[in-house]
Amino acid sequence: MAVACCLVGCAQSVPVGGVSSAVAAAGSTSSSGSSGATTSGSGTTTPVSTTAAPLSVQGSPATTVVAGTPYAFQPSVDSAATSVTFTIANRPAWAAFDPTTGALSGTPSLANVGTTSNITITANDATGAATIGPFDITVTEPTGSPTPSPPGSATLSWVAPTLNTNGTPLTDLAGYHIYYGTSTTRLTQEIILNTASETTYVINNLAAGTYYFVVTAVSSTGTESVQSNVASKTI
Repeated sequence: MAVACCLVGCAQSVPVGGVSSAVAAAGSTSSSGSSGATTSGSGTTTPVSTTAAPLSVQGSPATTVVAGTPYAFQPSVDSAATSVTFTIANRPAWAAFDPTTGALSGTPSLANVGTTSNITITANDATGAATIGPFDITVTEPTGSPTPSPPGSATLSWVAPTLNTNGTPLTDLAGYHIYYGTSTTRLTQEIILNTASETTYVINNLAAGTYYFVVTAVSSTGTESVQSNVASKTI
């Protein structure tokens, strides 16, 4: 570090980059017949005062990260800095922050897609504070990530019964019940059709999965037949 000062009793300016001293001539004596002259004197120097350089912090944090990919940033400070601590403003919810090193790290998920704005990391020591930011971090979706499948549908069809179980003609058919679900033992969804002439039905808004379906016939008195064979469809 360059220092400029003046010596006590000397009007000469000291060059930048060095410190010099001077001797003030005093008490000069001479004698005749002497082959030389002698001088005596003394000089003083001013001690150089040094001041610690202000703290500085460096680093260029990445401003984008793909969901599912680790993110990491750690700022650096001057090697001469001591007892440095760090704080952060507007930390992303998916990231952790180390107040000792200033490291910001984490792995965002698809639920974190979006931008966290105005992030600021501040370093502090005895000389003051220095900051990086504000900056933004945007979490993006992976390239080629699958898009949610649209709801599916299943079309059911059946043949209307014509006989009762005892072999007599069926004359009071009133409609049908459709039962379905994602397991043959858990057909928990029910659709009631009150039209005997209807022998087909479309079930919409089915999420991805495998579904199982059965149909029963219902008489006008409410008597319900045994279930049909099980049909299935994978959406």
